[in-house]
Amino acid sequence: MGSGSAGLGGAGPVGSGAPGVPSPLGPGDVSDSEPRRIGIVTHYYEHAGACVVSLDAGGLRVGDTIHIRGHTTDFYQRVERIERDHAAVDAARSGEEVGVQVSQRVRSHDVVYRLS
Repeated sequence: MGSGSAGLGGAGPVGSGAPGVPSPLGPGDVSDSEPRRIGIVTHYYEHAGACVVSLDAGGLRVGDTIHIRGHTTDFYQRVERIERDHAAVDAARSGEEVGVQVSQRVRSHDVVYRLS
C-alpha cells in the first residue's frame, strides 16, 4: 500500500477528485477505504515474528489489510495468518485475542486498524 492517500491524518474529502463533482458519501458516511480501529497489540514475539491482538472494536479475516500504528510503529500489511489457541483460523470476532504474523516489529499498545 503506502501511497499517501489512504493513511490517517486527513487526506481530504472522498470523491472523484474532479472539481464540481459531489462526493457520493454524505457528511456522516464512512468510506470503505477509511481505516477502522479494531484492537490493540498486547504482546510481540520477536522469534516468531508474530503478535497478539486483542480485538475490542471489530473483526479480522485472513486477506484483510491492516495498519498498525504506535509511538514508533507505522506500517501496512495484508493478514496472511491468524491463530487462536495455536490453531490457524480464517476469521476472528470482536472480544477475542488472536495471534497475527507481522512483517515488522510491533509494541504493546500499538493500535490495529482494518482497511478492507
